[in-house]
Amino acid sequence: MLPVETHRGCPYTCAFCNSPSQDSLYASSTRERFFRKKQFDYVRKELIYYRDILKAEFLYFWADTFFTWKKGEFEEFAEIYKDVGLPFWCQTRIETVNEKRMKLLEEIGCARISFGIEHGNEKFRRKWIQSPVSDDLMINNFVKSVKEKKEFMFDAEHFFDGFKNNKEYAISCIKSAYKNGARWIVLCDSNGGTFPDEVKKIVTEVTKHVPGKNLGIHAHNDTGNAVANSLAAIL
Repeated sequence: MLPVETHRGCPYTCAFCNSPSQDSLYASSTRERFFRKKQFDYVRKELIYYRDILKAEFLYFWADTFFTWKKGEFEEFAEIYKDVGLPFWCQTRIETVNEKRMKLLEEIGCARISFGIEHGNEKFRRKWIQSPVSDDLMINNFVKSVKEKKEFMFDAEHFFDGFKNNKEYAISCIKSAYKNGARWIVLCDSNGGTFPDEVKKIVTEVTKHVPGKNLGIHAHNDTGNAVANSLAAIL
């Protein structure tokens, strides 16, 4: 899988993200904006090079938000990509998709798409993340655009920290995802600060609510425990 850059940076100003600070630092030193989109002629040449010269079989568009296109730009990109013909993965915000866009993505070869929801509590998102997107909009976009067409995975970021802070709420989130069709629930130790004995106890508790065959583990290595935590979760 080869990464492809169509956008650099992100136009959104989420409070939890590094992008606003990155934009500010870049602007202060260059007087220019860090966020920019690559011209389609260059994108076309790179895609053909990856396919024909590097023999890529799968591409990953790693823009923070794939759908930061102006009106008509995604359709222009889609016309270009029809000639490329490789499966790909992209990531975007849930409020940027709709049935029309998802249909076109599927037609040109999108094999996987990731959505970031930031937090499951709307009041928290509005106050601390400064995101105006409502739960209803997220759910409606997801159900209409994704759930009815593809299987999906729920990547529960910061799950272990969340479980230790509010066990009932953390469990309710993953139960809801599983109940609504998620094939896999991936438990993430996003800060890498959970220890193997804690992981084992928490995963054992989770299996009372979600079958083990539908669980995954995503362990970060900040304390050097990623491998041990992964083994603790599956053994």
